[in-house]
Amino acid sequence: MLQACCGRGSELGATITRAATSAATNQEEMHMELSLRRDREELVEAYGEELLNAELELEARMVSLGRDQIRKQIARSRELGNESGTAYGKTLIAKSVDTISAAIGRFIQKAEGAPGRQHIAVRYLKQVDSDVASYIALRMVIDGLTGKKQLLQRVAVVIGKRIEDEVRFSQFKDTYNRAYVRALEKAKKGTTYHRKKATMSGYERRFSDDEWNNWPEQDCLHLGMKLIEMITQTGLIEIGDEINTRRDTVKVIQPTAKLIEWIEREMAKSELLHPMNMPMVVKPLDWTDPYNGGYVTQDAQGKPDLTLAKLASITGWTVKELKTLLMEC
Repeated sequence: MLQACCGRGSELGATITRAATSAATNQEEMHMELSLRRDREELVEAYGEELLNAELELEARMVSLGRDQIRKQIARSRELGNESGTAYGKTLIAKSVDTISAAIGRFIQKAEGAPGRQHIAVRYLKQVDSDVASYIALRMVIDGLTGKKQLLQRVAVVIGKRIEDEVRFSQFKDTYNRAYVRALEKAKKGTTYHRKKATMSGYERRFSDDEWNNWPEQDCLHLGMKLIEMITQTGLIEIGDEINTRRDTVKVIQPTAKLIEWIEREMAKSELLHPMNMPMVVKPLDWTDPYNGGYVTQDAQGKPDLTLAKLASITGWTVKELKTLLMEC
């Protein structure tokens, strides 16, 4: 409902960025290494050697600018503690949310079928959809994945409190829907999670007859710890020891070596899939089907969504009309 987090980049994040950089650097060294989408002889015949070289220089520049833009976006996300908003962060959540959700279901089922006192987390997890709890936990962990070291207990408490907010404002929505909608519209204008929450809480106090009883922080801690334990079992993260300034040892959350390697690959892939589109200096390649026209190199074309079908959906024109227009250029 209202999910965000703050943090800073760290040496680990910089290390991953440098590793991803080395994976993509060779791609931009010389335009001759770009992947041509037609035979060079055919392109020279169509454009001439000079114009073709000018276009290849331009497309190499597009790839380089796109790469730099992706790196800046990732660095900014790490600085703000919002790695879940990166392409690799979104992929991690999408691939893991069902796994953690299923683990939550098994945990509740096992706890309810066992005699004796139940784990504190059970009481609270039963109040929220398992997919939502899974998403919140994953996002809070991933937001600071390669940034500033995350203290285990601090992240656990934040997870517990975010789930509490989800339960609290869901109840507000169910009971006072019109007031909730107004509150949510205003909360969207907030620049931080805390401001958004303050707005929602203010409307809740104004319109609700029931006063919310905050969950005990110790309970939030136990709830968050249980969810972090589930995420740890996926192999995404591990719990390590770190000595702080007072020479005390504290527990921190850190990505596994396997996950770091995966992030490096995803970053390198993302950098090459998102060139910065610029006007060509030659006529675009003809479209003989909805996919193979446009830029001279596959590197500049990027991910396969700059197609006639895509252009048609954006402009409202038909593919046939676009083909006719391009032929007249």
